[in-house]
Amino acid sequence: MMNTNNSPHWNESDLINQLYGVEPAAGLHVRHLDECPECAQAWAALNTRRGILLTAPAQVSDEQLRTQRQAIWARIEQPRRAMLWRAMPAAATALLLFVGVALHQAPRPQLEPVEVASVQSVSDTQLFTELASVVNQESPRAADSIQGLFADDATTEAQ
Repeated sequence: MMNTNNSPHWNESDLINQLYGVEPAAGLHVRHLDECPECAQAWAALNTRRGILLTAPAQVSDEQLRTQRQAIWARIEQPRRAMLWRAMPAAATALLLFVGVALHQAPRPQLEPVEVASVQSVSDTQLFTELASVVNQESPRAADSIQGLFADDATTEAQ
């Protein structure tokens, strides 16, 4: 029962506020509860539920309450071992800080110079000759050994 559409009816929140003596929302009149059968029914149901809860006998025995109280006191009186667990994040942070500083100050290994293989200088004429021979081939050089297996004059067969 929500009062979202500017209707004069009271929503559940308004009824609960009225029940506990909080002033009703702006635009709501208390006499509406007497005049409107729908709101009067909701008001009566809410009052009935509250009355049942207030007059209901306690279903908790004294023995249950005593047991609960003893359990609470026993837990309060336990030695506190949580102090170690509270110190763990600080100890972990200190350890990481120490390791970071130690690694930062450690001497760096000296890099050995790497020898680079020298490239033979090839003349432009020689390069263009090799490129032309590759382009003019009917099949790639890598296929020569495979084609040799299927040549007519092959004297040996693969076993």
